[in-house]
Order: sequence, then structure tokens, then C-alpha cells
Amino acid sequence: MIDTLLETIEGISVVRGEACSASSSKRKNQERLPASVEKLENKKMGRRQDLIITNNEIIEMGVGEEKSADNNTNMILERGLKCPKAMKDTLLQLYEVIKYNKDLISSLNVVGLTTFGLELYIDIMDNPVNYTCRITRSEKLTIPHNIEELPEKTLPLLSALLSLRLLVSKNSLLLKTRQDTKQELKSSLKRAFSNAEDRNIISKISCALTPEEQGRFKSPGKKAKRNIS
Repeated sequence: MIDTLLETIEGISVVRGEACSASSSKRKNQERLPASVEKLENKKMGRRQDLIITNNEIIEMGVGEEKSADNNTNMILERGLKCPKAMKDTLLQLYEVIKYNKDLISSLNVVGLTTFGLELYIDIMDNPVNYTCRITRSEKLTIPHNIEELPEKTLPLLSALLSLRLLVSKNSLLLKTRQDTKQELKSSLKRAFSNAEDRNIISKISCALTPEEQGRFKSPGKKAKRNIS
């Protein structure tokens, strides 16, 4: 149900099956340096997630963990520790994508989904004050076991899933409408077609003499060619 709902958003896809998180891998390899005195360190794999929400199959926008049942230990480890760590790595990756735009940082957020059998928990991580992360946790959402529980449990579940879809859709639109890329493109085109002289640009060579024409490697009995230009 979650995969089908989120994939109705343009550019959004859901990856299942213990996929490695690229955001987590990037954090683990921040101190990795080229080989010099010591041997090049092997690249560390990212944290494996049961669910990863991606935008255009490149940018990660959400994570998820799945267990067959909640035995209290799974709740502590999966929802309390593993999922929030992956959410923070994903949030920092999104900030890097928008190049730490202050206007967008407070608007972006990351979703974390934790399922235990027929139970679903939705967590949202954001950074409203630019120096600490905040997690907003939902109540337990349950898929009903019998028909009698349909009105009581189905409506809150559907409402939460629709809110989740709107949240992911809003984040996707924020990534599309960022203005820094347009500004960089405009400035680069301006530099490329500007008539002003730039010391960093090598001027075009109109005519060049080869060493042979200058007489350095002229073979005996062979006259130097005249430069006709």
C-alpha cells in the first residue's frame, strides 16, 4: 500500500530489500583520504534499510524499517536508534543538494516508516532552528484484523498515509524549485559570452611556429619553411 501510494508522485520510487543507503555511506567515508604513506582505506558500505524513498532514483528522501512483530527490543533498536540515524544522514544529504539554502532548510524534512506486522509508525525529522534536529512521532496506526474494526482503524490510517504522500510531494517540489542552480547557470553563461578580458581564459593562438621552423631541429640540407599567414 505504501509503495503504490508514494510511487504515484512523479519521480518518486520506493526501493525495498535491504538496500544500502548512499547518505549513510557518504557520512562514513568523510575522512577517507587518497593513498600516500598509508594504504587506501576500503570504502565503507552504507547502513542497510528495508525501505528507501528516492527522488529520480538518486536523491534519498525517506527510510524505513520492517519487522514481523514488536517485541520491545525491535521498537528500541529500529524506531529508536537505527531509523533516526538514517533519517539524519538523509536530511544532511538533502541540505547538501540545496547547497544549504537557508530559505529551504527549515522547509525540508525526512520521513521514517517503521512497521511491525500490521502496525505502522510514521516519524518526521526536520531542522526548524538550524542547529538541532527534531523528530515528530505519530501514534500507532493499525491495519484492522476484522470487519468490525474497519471504521475505527482504517480512516486514521488512510488519513496518515495521505498526509505522508503530501509531505513527500512537497519535498520533491522544493528540490525542483531551488534557485541556486538557475543562478549558477546564468552566471556561467554570462562569463562564457562576456567581452571583458579574463586572466583565467587562455587567448586563442592565431599563429605558432614549430621548433623545426625556428631552426632548432632542422635537418641538414632541408630549408626551413616560411610561415605563410
